[in-house]
Amino acid sequence: MQIIYFLFGAIIFLILVYIVLPSFYKKYIFHYPSKEFLNSGNICLTFDDGPDPKVTLEVLELLKSHGAIGTFFINGKSAERFPEIVKAIQKEGHIVGEHGYDHLNAWKVSPWQYWAELTTSKRILDECIGENEERYFRPAYGKVNLLTYLFMVRYKRKMILWNANSNDYKQITASEIVENVIRQHNAGCVVLMHDGCINYPEMGDVKIEAIQRILKHPRFSGKEFVAVDTTI
Repeated sequence: MQIIYFLFGAIIFLILVYIVLPSFYKKYIFHYPSKEFLNSGNICLTFDDGPDPKVTLEVLELLKSHGAIGTFFINGKSAERFPEIVKAIQKEGHIVGEHGYDHLNAWKVSPWQYWAELTTSKRILDECIGENEERYFRPAYGKVNLLTYLFMVRYKRKMILWNANSNDYKQITASEIVENVIRQHNAGCVVLMHDGCINYPEMGDVKIEAIQRILKHPRFSGKEFVAVDTTI
């Protein structure tokens, strides 16, 4: 019986160290975005899960036509298929960040699977656009564990989250996406959007329309669409 209690206690301890404490740190101690950015009222558009051969290229054109800077958190698996689009993102002056290889949830896979998820994505982006001593990183689903922080320390990554969710990964209209962003723009906002269309390919045109409307919306008149490095 003592062995059972010991094993049970060991499992609880491992869960606490591996998932609970890192998640507590992210939610209650890790402060992002900065107060300066919040006070600015500016907008930082971030795009996850790309590149997509249709949506990403059209997003790049929209950003260019409005003089806006975007941040793209790249899915390593998609980068393998479309390395030239990753290079185009960087060439256009936007920021390329890491988002894992296959969008695995840090809470639902083994430690070795998750470490491979992070390091494989890093390797692929290094091959696409060259090694970078520091790079921005967004964990898939916003979920973290102990390895997330070990990876960030080992490779000098800076974690970027969000404080405005467009919900564009759901099957909703362009108007609903725009409204979601406007409703959460009470201060400077880091907007979570997706140029990847893995789950709902038919949402590509809807996302593009929503981005176009956000970029020229009167709510954001006098504000800037800025790079992610201004949010830290």
